[in-house]
Amino acid sequence: MKKLISYLCLLLIALLSACSQKVLVKSHYDHDNDFSQITTFSWSPTQENNIANAATFANDFNSQLVKDAIEQELTARGLDKVSANGDIQIEYFINVDSKRSVITSPLPTIDNFDEEYRVKAEQFKRATLTIHIENTDGTATLWVGSAEGVIIDAPKNTKQIIESTINEIFSQFPFRTNNVVAQSIKSE
Repeated sequence: MKKLISYLCLLLIALLSACSQKVLVKSHYDHDNDFSQITTFSWSPTQENNIANAATFANDFNSQLVKDAIEQELTARGLDKVSANGDIQIEYFINVDSKRSVITSPLPTIDNFDEEYRVKAEQFKRATLTIHIENTDGTATLWVGSAEGVIIDAPKNTKQIIESTINEIFSQFPFRTNNVVAQSIKSE
């Protein structure tokens, strides 16, 4: 019985590890807004380097990758980018927190009295990317989409990770162009 419990605990650890690589995507929008009237977008004048607790990630290269991927999603939906005063304003925020995970599992024992446990503690970073879309004067939020997941310090495929994450976020964007639901772009 104890071997079965140990096996199930190890299986649970494996499943949790596999799940931690996925991105949790959420969105919310104003259902009363008529997105069909939107034809242009611009970056919010307040968009700067909105990356909290993320010195490793706060660089011009990553910021440009995020902006390019967002612009690509919006232009794929038929919106035109303008330098200022678009029908909607876009801004994004990235927050990175250090987290600690502790997993305990019983070890098999010879006798049934004293149980020993294996304790595994891991430090990891969890990032949240939030894309905020508001009306042209910045007084009302029209849509918010976010993705949360575990990150590594120096991934080899940064561009692909950023594009696919933003693609997942925009898969929940309700925008319609010319009464046709816009297709989300596919990451290469």
